[in-house]
Amino acid sequence: MVEDRDLAFWDDRKRQVLKIHGCITRPYSIVATKTDYEKCLKRNPLIFNKLRDQMATKTFVFVGYSLRDSDFRQVWEGITKALGRFAKLAYAVDPNASAEDVNYWKERGIEIFNTYDLSFVRELRARLEKENLVPSQQFLEFLDRERSRITNVHVRLSQSSDGGLASAMYQDGLLHVLGDVL
Repeated sequence: MVEDRDLAFWDDRKRQVLKIHGCITRPYSIVATKTDYEKCLKRNPLIFNKLRDQMATKTFVFVGYSLRDSDFRQVWEGITKALGRFAKLAYAVDPNASAEDVNYWKERGIEIFNTYDLSFVRELRARLEKENLVPSQQFLEFLDRERSRITNVHVRLSQSSDGGLASAMYQDGLLHVLGDVL
């Protein structure tokens, strides 16, 4: 989502990306200076409203983002002031964060993990698996093998009878669901 018009395609069921500093495929949208940012705010107010809405209602994990941007600080402070003690806690992964950075952001509702993003994701995945909040890698591999097995049966199945057609339809639905899960 780069411009306000893109929000017509917003889908809460999918992962969405707000590119508030523009996109290389739309060079006119690139935000590189303070003046560019001010123009962008005026040109795309709905994108920034969506960002504020998401930051106010969702738990954010900032990965690959240093939190040093003054525009971000302004948006974040506005949200946390408005929500007060009901503001969502957020997290950031920054291997270069100083002790001062960690304290500064902790006071403002963002806990910084002083680690690299890949290490963070691996540790997060391991903890979520341990608490049975996400399926294990072993289980996902099992489902992938089953999907391959069902695909092989599905391709070889004769659909010339009502039973064959019904079975093929069932298998087709099962394959789609397995694809979604994986």
